[in-house]
Amino acid sequence: MAQAKDLPAANVYYFGCWGQAGHYLHHPSGRTLYDRPLNVPLSDSELDCNEKLLPLKEKVGDGKLTYLSNWDFTVISWWGSPWDKRGKVNTSILVKGKHDVDSAWDLFQRVFPDLAPKLTKPTIVETQGLEGPRSQFLYSEYLRTRRELIYEYHKEGKTLEEIAQALTIDTPWIERLLAAKPTEDKTT
Repeated sequence: MAQAKDLPAANVYYFGCWGQAGHYLHHPSGRTLYDRPLNVPLSDSELDCNEKLLPLKEKVGDGKLTYLSNWDFTVISWWGSPWDKRGKVNTSILVKGKHDVDSAWDLFQRVFPDLAPKLTKPTIVETQGLEGPRSQFLYSEYLRTRRELIYEYHKEGKTLEEIAQALTIDTPWIERLLAAKPTEDKTT
């Protein structure tokens, strides 16, 4: 089972069926991720049939482009999958940065060259940006989880450079975080 923390962070992820029924988040390596990578704004359950990320009317091939500003991620979600013909089935790609459908799809095709030809680029019928409380909540959860993982890596004895590489963040940010961490009270 692939653990997200064991794989390098990526700029493009795929959510949906891949060769069979079952919706999961996939890393560019082809591995199924059963836990959400720290640099990804949404989990499997948040991507699966999320009414905020999909067109209201379920029509296979129709999609919605959403830009999550606090995460700097573009999410394209659409109805349907070539491997699962049941109703309420959706597929998504998540691309780091702000993109239109063509540039996001181009990156997806380059990063997932074996998968992309099996999918049809969706017709975008809605576009939105989530910049309000929902995006802020997701970002707050992301920072909280990232802080916890930095503390865990630090306890394991990983160097600042190893932590920075694993989480794709700058070393000075990690140094400031560790310097500001409250010390544990050992007087009990």
